[in-house]
Amino acid sequence: MTAGSKRLLRQHVILLAHIFSVSREALVRRLEELKLVRAGAWDWFESNGRITDEQEREVLGDRLGPDERAIDAQAVVGSRLALLASAAWRQGLLSEGQIAELLNVNRVELRRILQDAELEGSNGDDAPELLA
Repeated sequence: MTAGSKRLLRQHVILLAHIFSVSREALVRRLEELKLVRAGAWDWFESNGRITDEQEREVLGDRLGPDERAIDAQAVVGSRLALLASAAWRQGLLSEGQIAELLNVNRVELRRILQDAELEGSNGDDAPELLA
């Protein structure tokens, strides 16, 4: 989920907590326990604007409904693939045209996918660093 990112972003926390059906705090504290992020990562989020329900709605959108797997299956591009495509584009590994071709979408749809993948309360420059 965090491929291509050196920081644990709010978007990562929201998606992982949703996938594993746990609270955002429980997820981050478990990552701390597993030493996948530095101790105090949850405290960092709490002191830097928290992870809000509004941000969760922005990231998950319609997936908050009762059958999120069906909704994700109907999406042109799933959330994990969107994150990977966004990381590849941000790092300059693939151009917009290459990603659009690989995902079999037009550029307008690709820009929406990339924008949705970037919806996040912070750019993550000072977010907790991933250790693994």
